Amino acid sequence: MSRLFGYFSDHAGPVADALRLAGLATALDTVARPLAIGLGFSHGTQILLKRRPGVADGDVDLAGMAKDVRTNALVVHARGPVGPTWALDDTPPFRYGPWVYAGSEGGATMPAGALEAARRALPDSLAHNVRGRTESELFFHLVLSHLRDAGVPPNAWTAPPSKVLGAVRSALTHWRTLAREAGEPKPTTLVALLSNGQTFYALSSGAPLYFAGVKRVRGDLLRADAHEAGGFVFLGGIAPPDENSWGVVETGSAVWFDDTLRINRAGIEP
Repeated sequence: MSRLFGYFSDHAGPVADALRLAGLATALDTVARPLAIGLGFSHGTQILLKRRPGVADGDVDLAGMAKDVRTNALVVHARGPVGPTWALDDTPPFRYGPWVYAGSEGGATMPAGALEAARRALPDSLAHNVRGRTESELFFHLVLSHLRDAGVPPNAWTAPPSKVLGAVRSALTHWRTLAREAGEPKPTTLVALLSNGQTFYALSSGAPLYFAGVKRVRGDLLRADAHEAGGFVFLGGIAPPDENSWGVVETGSAVWFDDTLRINRAGIEP
């Protein structure tokens, strides 16, 4: 069981209101303990992380974790229940260069042989950055590997959206092929958020992902229609409180944004 949240705007600012608007604290109440929670966000040309691998009881101090965070791109992931050996390196989000990623790859359980094959497919520069044991971290690096194959260095500050979406598409095909070859017939589902601070991608394949516009009024963030939005919030793993007023990232597709904050859609299925 996991919960996924994101925020993207055309300028950096405090994120506490965005967390409140998405109802994330309420969403976390439904996650069994102990849980692991992490925040990843752009800070200039860096990606910073705040992660807690094991919260045993009571409320998660999400407001405390995000209190000093000012950013235009934020990804939050919570997963539970986690076992006593759950480590910091296994706690999303994950980062590489300017990229931050958190996702839930489900539906199929990747056999150990398929995971090892995916790891072997990575160039050394990416393989050495895989520090944990999760499928999510490995899939993220597979996307970056396919981005590299498309001629875009994974540590480059800018990346054409067409190349990024192509890398997601080809990595998803690669992942599923490895699973089938190892004897797993069920297709992998994907709900994920990916950003380099300049663009933000909400990815869905086989599971729901929601987004809504927000605007800043008198220092507060308020829900907004897309045409007047100054940013967007994203929610995955649970339906929003008022589902009818949220947009949906259709399964098999991506919704992505740059600093114009226009809603762009593209397919990610092969």
